[in-house]
Amino acid sequence: MNTPKPTINPQQDASDSRRHPRCLACGYRLVGLHEAVCPECGRPFDPDNERTFSRKPPFIWYLYWWPGALLSVGAGFAWCVAFYLNQSLGWGIFIAVPFMIGALVGYRPSPKRRTGLITLQVVGLICALILVLMLMAGEFAGVLCGVMLILIFFVPTLGGFYFGILGSYILATILKNTRFSQREHLPVILGLLLLPGIAHLAERAFAPPIEVETVQTEQLVPMGQMQAWGRWVFYEEVTHGRPWLLRLGLPTPSHVEGKIHGVGDRQACVYTGDARLVKQATHVVPGEVLAFDVIEQHKFENNSIRLIDGAFDFERVADDQTRVTLTTRYEPLLRPRVLWQPIEHAFAHELHRHVLRGMVEPKPPKTFAKSAERSRP
Repeated sequence: MNTPKPTINPQQDASDSRRHPRCLACGYRLVGLHEAVCPECGRPFDPDNERTFSRKPPFIWYLYWWPGALLSVGAGFAWCVAFYLNQSLGWGIFIAVPFMIGALVGYRPSPKRRTGLITLQVVGLICALILVLMLMAGEFAGVLCGVMLILIFFVPTLGGFYFGILGSYILATILKNTRFSQREHLPVILGLLLLPGIAHLAERAFAPPIEVETVQTEQLVPMGQMQAWGRWVFYEEVTHGRPWLLRLGLPTPSHVEGKIHGVGDRQACVYTGDARLVKQATHVVPGEVLAFDVIEQHKFENNSIRLIDGAFDFERVADDQTRVTLTTRYEPLLRPRVLWQPIEHAFAHELHRHVLRGMVEPKPPKTFAKSAERSRP
């Protein structure tokens, strides 16, 4: 009967438990055994042949990305809250925060490890998604804003991930012939954590001032000029169903208080959630133009735009056709403009078209009419 060879004496490796022999299949430490077989998975090994076992700790995949994932989500949420509270919604929050998330997940203390690059990319995107869900749960972003943030974060997160991977290789090359320990990676991680603040300071120092935006939408309506004038309504007075873009992106109108007949008249538009807009007429020519200023804006997209004024212009085309032009001017608060300007214009044009449809196909605004009557002195 063959007696199995004695196993490796654990005392030989007592000085460094990380060098203990381990099973090639499951990573079990092969010390203190009575036979040369892994008790965990049954794989045999030869104590005299180091090719049959390993002295490297097993690769635990979730520990590989878990620290970076936790750090990135926590730091990202802290930066986002700070930017929201200071109403600083620019490059720092929309570009640098998702870039930081991807870089922290992609940055590896041991860049030679190439296991799970696709998994790590997915982890980075999931971290960005979790961050957006946390912002929505904290009521920093609504449903539509959350969807837009997910789409906006996608590219910077992936870019940051590959930057983190590349940074690992560059740092490993620099440190290869030095005596630096793994702790020397800490400055790089701190630099990534400070990246959103650096981007914000750079934006404030070098970005040009944001200019006032003007959006106009015109439409031919099948009615005479005075008839069209008699049917003008504000967005809050339109009673037919709102498009999905406006339902998700704007507060729901509740009622209006007051009515504009001449210069100086005011009309308050009240929304759910205690949001409120007050408009005051500045120029009224029956059948031709109605211009107004927005003199109060409360809880209505305060972090993204400041409404300035607007106008209805009526131009006779034929006896039964009138060109109606709606104008909105606002001060944008979001950067980068190349990203947010098209989105804002799309919202404004959709709102204008909704109002123009309300003029062409009116329904009796019973609720709003009663509210207006009650508010008259």
